[in-house]
Amino acid sequence: MKSHVFVSYSIVIMFIALSYLVFQNKSDEALLKQLSLQKAEFKFNERDKLLKAYINKFDQTIIGINENKSFKDFVQNNTNIESMNELFLSLIKSSPSIVQFRYINSFGDEIIRVDKKDQQSFIVPKDKLQNKKSRYYFTDIHDTKENTLWHSKIDLNVEYGKIVMPIEPTLRVGTPVIIDGVNYGILIINIDMNSFLNKLQSA
Repeated sequence: MKSHVFVSYSIVIMFIALSYLVFQNKSDEALLKQLSLQKAEFKFNERDKLLKAYINKFDQTIIGINENKSFKDFVQNNTNIESMNELFLSLIKSSPSIVQFRYINSFGDEIIRVDKKDQQSFIVPKDKLQNKKSRYYFTDIHDTKENTLWHSKIDLNVEYGKIVMPIEPTLRVGTPVIIDGVNYGILIINIDMNSFLNKLQSA
């Protein structure tokens, strides 16, 4: 009788021990999962801060142009385009990541456009300017409220109906040009995201 009781008691102890080990293992797994999620969330938040800080530089650039008195005079009177071209050119030269900066009028016609290719910045001549009325970014920006900053998803750059090669992951920042209640078109910057995305991966 005593041996039966001892065996039963031993089985109970073994069951409790095994239950504890299973519980402890599950608790460790839950803790590790929680720590992994916290780490992933922290990394995501840090990357989100980096992205917002990076984009903010271009937001300030486009706001500065939109509030520039000489630019407003040009838009309203269509005069002194040479100095505006030079202003846009100086801005694109000042940032390695800006590959295009444009003023597009309310009909979708590019009026001022400066490009960068192979790190060489240049003013696009009048006969090479295009109509962008059908592009999603034109209608999106044109229809937003005054002083609104618009940001695209990161997509591929398209020129003359073809994807630019080598592939350029491109972010666009834009704002409507509205003066005294009249919509004169949009300002838009194209940003090559290659360099930033490479840095973000190692962050």
